[in-house]
Amino acid sequence: MLLTWFSFAHSAINYQLPNTTDPSYVPFGKGQHTFLVDMYTGKNDPRVNGEMFLKGLERIALADGTNGLPRIDRIMIGYNAERIHSNIWAALENLRPRELHIFLGSCNPNIREPTHLPSRPFIVNTNRQDGAPVTKLRYNVKYGTPKLFGSVRGLFIHHPEALKTFVTMCEENYGFAQQLEHLALRTLTSPVARQPPRQKFFATLSGCTTLRKLIVAFAEQDVDKDSCFQWTTCVTDKSWLPRLQHFGLFLVLELRAPSRDMETAKGWHPVFIREISKARPDLQVMT
Repeated sequence: MLLTWFSFAHSAINYQLPNTTDPSYVPFGKGQHTFLVDMYTGKNDPRVNGEMFLKGLERIALADGTNGLPRIDRIMIGYNAERIHSNIWAALENLRPRELHIFLGSCNPNIREPTHLPSRPFIVNTNRQDGAPVTKLRYNVKYGTPKLFGSVRGLFIHHPEALKTFVTMCEENYGFAQQLEHLALRTLTSPVARQPPRQKFFATLSGCTTLRKLIVAFAEQDVDKDSCFQWTTCVTDKSWLPRLQHFGLFLVLELRAPSRDMETAKGWHPVFIREISKARPDLQVMT
């Protein structure tokens, strides 16, 4: 797999990744070319970082498919701000990724700093003497652009408000939910995280009618008795997400003593798995 790594610290360089996989994070498919936009090491506002970073992103996007390298089919974005600035999305919109992975914090849970020498350097000139203006497209949305999201079939969100981010993406990009085939949501512990109303989340998820693979991992703050009941009702119904082939629901346990809700969920989870196996024997359940 080819990786193009681009951050505030340096221009883009391509690496061949070693064939190692962290079991806590498995990409949906065999991507040929991953574009990793690493904004974790700097501030996430292009107005602060200047236009050179946006220009580098835009040039990589415009060169995709014409530079002798495989087309970028997976975008991974790591950041440390409230959300990704709309101009970042605009600079990327000439790409046609099949997968989009979003991480709050370090954007490489399974990709360590590459140790292999670059197979073929691809340097993007971000010299400030190059004064050509970068294209700025303004969108009144938090996530994506219709053009960029039009090709996305796999979505991975690693974020304290992963459920809320997913719902917002689907609300802002008409038809996005209906085109997703793979979805993974991983919430993180945070004292200020806010998730959407439970019924709104399930209504949005139920609209993903072409979904074939669904993985959800919940932090303790996102587990309660009512949500457990809702998951049981939905997943054991054969008419819910009828194309679903792979399903996994995980509880992320912390080192401290679990809350009463988490204790309840721990007792519910094995029963839930057994009920799925009885109601939908063709569904492959990950445990």
